[in-house]
Amino acid sequence: KDNGYAQVKQPFPGDLVVYRDKDGKVSHTAIVRSGGIGSPPVVEGKWGWMGVFMHLVDESCYGKDYSFYRSKRKGHLLVGLGGKDPSPS
Repeated sequence: KDNGYAQVKQPFPGDLVVYRDKDGKVSHTAIVRSGGIGSPPVVEGKWGWMGVFMHLVDESCYGKDYSFYRSKRKGHLLVGLGGKDPSPS
């Protein structure tokens, strides 16, 4: 919420997917790279020390409890962590 994300049902490239563990805590995030209406989303995420992978959203080691989020912000870098303030100066 702090960074303007809202949950969406239909993901599009550039959206985020958030995976949750059995306790409902965030366990992983990835970026939607392709997909759309009628297409299974392909996402890209870093799997720890194993590297960066592109895969179907429901084919990862992080499980099948996930949801999609979208923001009006450009990019996903957070302000204070190398990202620039998205508001006009």
